[in-house]
Parts: sequence; structure tokens; C-alpha cells
Amino acid sequence: MNDSYNSKNIKILKDTSVFDFVLMEELATKFSRPLTWIKRSFEACRLAGVDPRDYFIPKYLEGKNIPENLDVSAISKEIQRRL
Repeated sequence: MNDSYNSKNIKILKDTSVFDFVLMEELATKFSRPLTWIKRSFEACRLAGVDPRDYFIPKYLEGKNIPENLDVSAISKEIQRRL
């Protein structure tokens, strides 16, 4: 077994989900919304394969006219039911 550290040990992380926790806290403060609601919404988006930056933030925080994503809505309802 070779325990040496090399370039194969390095994983490049996308910024889309790694730093979500920071973004969620900033959004909760900026838009005066409950952090738990934002966290659940991000989770629903991620589970539906949707980037919250492209759907949740513009639609629900910025108030832009974006069509409802039925997958995100269904997952959001399921998340709410399990609480």
C-alpha cells in the first residue's frame, strides 16, 4: 500500500454547494428570511438537480417571475412533511 500524497489526492470542489452554508446565512440576513426555510429550500433544489442560484434565489428572494419547478415544489412539500 502506497500512502504517499500526490495530485490524485486533490479534489477540486465546485463552489455551487461547498460554500452554500455561508451563502444561506448571508441571504437570511439580506432578505430577512428564516435561515431554516432557506436551508430547506436549498436542499429541495439540490435534490431536484436545480441550482438554487438559478431558481430559488431569483424566484423566492428576488421576486423574479420564474415558472414554478414542480420537482422542487414536490420535494419541498416532502421535506416539510418529514419535520
